[in-house]
Amino acid sequence: MRKIFENHRTFFILLGAGVILRILYLWEYSNFINFDIASGADVREYFDRAAEIISGRIFPEKPDIHGVFYPLFISPFLAVFKSIPLLRILQSALNLGAFAALYILLGKYHVPQKIRNVFFGFAALYPILFFHSSELISETLLIPLATAVMYSIYFALERKEKACFYSALAGVFCSFALLTHGAMLIFSLLCAAYLFKIKCKREAAVFLAAFVAVSGVFITAKSVHYGKFCFVQENGAFNFYLGNSEGADGTCRIRPGMQWRKLHLEAEREAEQKGVSPDRVFLSRSFNYMTDKPVSFISGFFRRAVMFFHFKELIAGADPAGLLYRTFTVRAGAFVTLFIMLSALAGAAWAVRKKLNYIPPLFWLLFISVLAVNVITVTSGRYRLAAYPSLFLFAACSTVLLPKKLTAAFAVISAAAGAFLLSGISLDHESVRILGEAAYRKGEFNKALDLLSSVKSRNDDPSGVDNMLGAIYEKRGDTANAAACYRNAIKFEPERYEAYMNLAQITPQSQAADALFREALKRANDSGLLRVNYAKFLLRCGRLQDALEMAKSGVNLLPDAPDAWNTLAVAYAYNNRIRLAADAFEGASRLDPSNMNYRRNAEIMKNELQKRLRMRQQMMLRKNNPR
Repeated sequence: MRKIFENHRTFFILLGAGVILRILYLWEYSNFINFDIASGADVREYFDRAAEIISGRIFPEKPDIHGVFYPLFISPFLAVFKSIPLLRILQSALNLGAFAALYILLGKYHVPQKIRNVFFGFAALYPILFFHSSELISETLLIPLATAVMYSIYFALERKEKACFYSALAGVFCSFALLTHGAMLIFSLLCAAYLFKIKCKREAAVFLAAFVAVSGVFITAKSVHYGKFCFVQENGAFNFYLGNSEGADGTCRIRPGMQWRKLHLEAEREAEQKGVSPDRVFLSRSFNYMTDKPVSFISGFFRRAVMFFHFKELIAGADPAGLLYRTFTVRAGAFVTLFIMLSALAGAAWAVRKKLNYIPPLFWLLFISVLAVNVITVTSGRYRLAAYPSLFLFAACSTVLLPKKLTAAFAVISAAAGAFLLSGISLDHESVRILGEAAYRKGEFNKALDLLSSVKSRNDDPSGVDNMLGAIYEKRGDTANAAACYRNAIKFEPERYEAYMNLAQITPQSQAADALFREALKRANDSGLLRVNYAKFLLRCGRLQDALEMAKSGVNLLPDAPDAWNTLAVAYAYNNRIRLAADAFEGASRLDPSNMNYRRNAEIMKNELQKRLRMRQQMMLRKNNPR
């Protein structure tokens, strides 16, 4: 052990520094309100899916717009530990461990020690990785999965007696990567092509067989479940449309919110009229753009290729700059991104020109595949994350092999870019809205009110903000302000159902409230939450049979929601169906064991059922034995 430490002293020092810096980052992060809660675009959807999986529902009501593997990965962890901070720590450790494993793998490829040390130095100390690896997004799994693929293929080529086993393992890991993010399809196909190219046809065939088998089982099951062909995830064509349409600037220019929903609603309506999928609609629009403006379409590829190496972390989903750079740990390293990108470009060009063997082929394939996806669709910090193993290795070659004056020039340029970047960073309105949502979900309503009120007139999701503000006023007993907020939400987005539902629940006139619920149903007939709340309203109105039918449909749509089961149980009880009421209360209690009301109600129903059975037995005895 001592000899290993002496031979790899720099590695262990960097590993220790990486661990310490990540702990420091997570400690800083823990001071922010969203550290222990899932909030923001994409993040909330991953966690909703994980909750469904925990409840036993593998397929959601509609096909996923995200890959399924990340929710599958986090669901057992959340089921056992129920801790988001622990999940952040796990993900951060998993990513650092993956880079440590790549350091070892590079040694097996005989990459010089100095290059390996610089490679791992970037991985251990680069602050942007601290943010991305601890965020609750699917891309955090891509580096560990790509590492597993590289190791499996290496062993398949080195250990011929077990070549088929390791080739199959590589195919399985590639299928997991694909099920995590559809963009990894290109990497998987390039891996198969590489094995064919080096005349490992048997290994390539086994790799493809395992890849197709694992991915195919899921795709087939999903397609059978929904009655139509479904790839890994829906909505993939939307990202292609974002990058290849009028107004495209190479980034995720349409932020989650009102405009995003409007575009999708229009596509869904057009798809329904034409009898096709929304993805087909977005693809059709992009193809029209290609034919109408071919020069702009082609220039978009070059623009995105350049933007892939941008010194800014371009945003996608719930990662605006105000959240990414909010900790000192990340801000202090803001200049490093451009240094890595410039060095990577120089190192890659030098390696190609000099035909150096310091970069193993799979690192090239990973880089090419991630770059291709960003060029074809849109680019962002998240979307280029899986390319960092390759970029770090390119940059390490540049730093070690090229003239020191060039490295110094890169450092000066990067420092200037970092200073420019930091001068423009602030807690932008999208960041404030995400923090306000986190405060709202945690029940810190005073803080949520302050944050959301500050961005009420300037954000991309005015109806969403008004709905949350209305809920806060409602909890405070201020129904007048709550109603005003819900009406504002309806005015901003009359096609959304939430504001109609929320307004209905505080409307005292039953007829007017019922009309609002029906307006909501016109817009979201498949919303389980809406149906559960409407069932509660119908119970209050004494419309017991209608309430029961509505509660049943609510449970079908929300099988993992304890409140839905509780509402169904109450509806059964009011309809004098005691056994079914007891079973439904049991279902609510299983989903939320900490809620003693569910357990108590289940016991009451069981006691009532036993009482009725005893009364029935006594009546039968009297009937059979009259005096």
